[in-house]
Amino acid sequence: MHEPNLIHNMCTLQLDTEPTIQTDIDTLLEEAGPPPPLLSQDKLLLVEVSETLTVCVWKADLTSFTVDAIVNAANKSLRHTGGLALALATVGGPEIIEESDSHIQKYGKLKPGEAVVTNAGDLPSRYLIHAVGPQIRNNPSSITLSKAQKTLKKTIESTLNQVIEHQISSVAIPAISSGMFRLPLALCANTIVSTIKEFNQQQKFTTPHLMVHLVNHDEPSAKEIQRACIDILSPPEATVSEKKQDEEQQVGVTIILL
Repeated sequence: MHEPNLIHNMCTLQLDTEPTIQTDIDTLLEEAGPPPPLLSQDKLLLVEVSETLTVCVWKADLTSFTVDAIVNAANKSLRHTGGLALALATVGGPEIIEESDSHIQKYGKLKPGEAVVTNAGDLPSRYLIHAVGPQIRNNPSSITLSKAQKTLKKTIESTLNQVIEHQISSVAIPAISSGMFRLPLALCANTIVSTIKEFNQQQKFTTPHLMVHLVNHDEPSAKEIQRACIDILSPPEATVSEKKQDEEQQVGVTIILL
């Protein structure tokens, strides 16, 4: 499947900074500059996990991805000053920044593991879910990585709980906490995919059918998420096809490599 999209040359995540009383919205959006060139959306994998859940892996740009909810890899202050957050705010417009500032002024900074919802402005979605993942330093110890993994698990659970609360039927999730937040990509991918699997096994999804799109604009992240889905979501009896095609209903998980 190929559709036009906007690709940005920014890191997936941004470092946390202290908020000012009010973001200078016009300055922030002006500094972001014009939108970058168009690129295609590439679906790499489709996994029919259950009757209520389908997971897709994409190499694509979240700013042009059409779903009910897009997930922003946010910082604790909801400051959209870099990376994915800035890209989403640039396309989504000042409403996103205004609602984010309003939330922080009313409730204070978020904690790692939390997720909150705002309107998506001019983005091609109804909602924007701001999810705060763990941030670690260089050369982390095994204890630090273990704690970060637990926090990311909580972040994904918080995100999925927002999906349920707002009756969302399709959501696009990036590789939260990779990139500048320094969580190793393989650990990040394994944690995101395994948390989605466990959440589904606990039968927490209430929509008739949920589409979870795991979306990243860079090749390494997209391929690592694809690898994690194949490793974690596929039982021994899973069906794997290397062609894009309609398949008959089968027992267990069906995986289609696209």
